[in-house]
Amino acid sequence: MTERAGNSLAYRCWLLLTVVILLAGCVLCLNSLTLPSRGSGPGAPLEGAVQGILLLAGLGLLLIGGLLLLFRMRPPANELLGDQLNPDHVLLVSRHTGIVFPPAAKLVGLCLQDASSLSANVASKFELPNSCRDAFMQNSIFSAGLERIPHFELGSATTWWRRGSLESRIDRVQYLPSGTYVECSVGLEDDCTVVYVSWG
Repeated sequence: MTERAGNSLAYRCWLLLTVVILLAGCVLCLNSLTLPSRGSGPGAPLEGAVQGILLLAGLGLLLIGGLLLLFRMRPPANELLGDQLNPDHVLLVSRHTGIVFPPAAKLVGLCLQDASSLSANVASKFELPNSCRDAFMQNSIFSAGLERIPHFELGSATTWWRRGSLESRIDRVQYLPSGTYVECSVGLEDDCTVVYVSWG
């Protein structure tokens, strides 16, 4: 089984488990509320205890299900590396982001939320010769973009995404007229200039 297939199976299992827990919580809560009111006979305390236990168990399951949704697993991303990448991919990144890369730039990896589209939810990593850094910094995102730490971490599930370890890091976020946004981080990784670009 490939790593991507394993991630997909894990995501489906997590999703199924979350749904089952939430449904079980709802059923238990509803059952506890539909039990007949406590009478005054000898079994009355036991009925009240059962009703309370069902309600607590249902609320507990709903809480667990809610936490699973809050800290949800991301669906597996589609990844392109090495020979799967070509100069057309660099042009597509430029077209969607407005960022122009020097000819010497090397696209290390692309991570796509949807394998059929490069228009949204894509993360990419480029390596640039250090001599090209100043020219790259002339892109408009560095003058017009907001000085804000990017939040989109789609690539974090890959082995090549190490934005958090960049040295001398410069971050920018820019909102485009189309309603999408671009995030860009430039810095040094192992003494090489690296650029992380994501958009959605």
